[in-house]
Amino acid sequence: MTEIVRTVSVGTTHERVIGNVDSFFKERSPRLKVTGIGSASASVEARYSLLDDWTRLVRRHAAVSFMWNPRFGLFPPFGAVLTVRREGKGSLLVLEGSYTPPGGVLGRLFDRAIGKSLANRTMDALLQEMKHYIERRTTP
Repeated sequence: MTEIVRTVSVGTTHERVIGNVDSFFKERSPRLKVTGIGSASASVEARYSLLDDWTRLVRRHAAVSFMWNPRFGLFPPFGAVLTVRREGKGSLLVLEGSYTPPGGVLGRLFDRAIGKSLANRTMDALLQEMKHYIERRTTP
């Protein structure tokens, strides 16, 4: 299993972010397009649900749990939790997810050499898309 943790800062308050993340997924589910390399993208079937993140005992945080199944068989299903944390006057989106590389031993070798880097870039692109969506919707 390969684990991924990626973050992005958003210039919007914590309280306003989770509703916009919910809207982001509602508008794009069940078919979500994700970008990997350059302008190449893939459609994935995304399922998501809102939940409370209790990983920090000091304060409850909002979170979104989601999973996607790529429509192209060479990419693995991916499951993640996206939490929203306070960060100064803004927020921090923290994506923690995992997938199992397909293809047995060769797939795991590919994942170590190239695959995890592609997955990180894909998650970064998704977080950037969310950031822009959130900031556009909350800018007066």
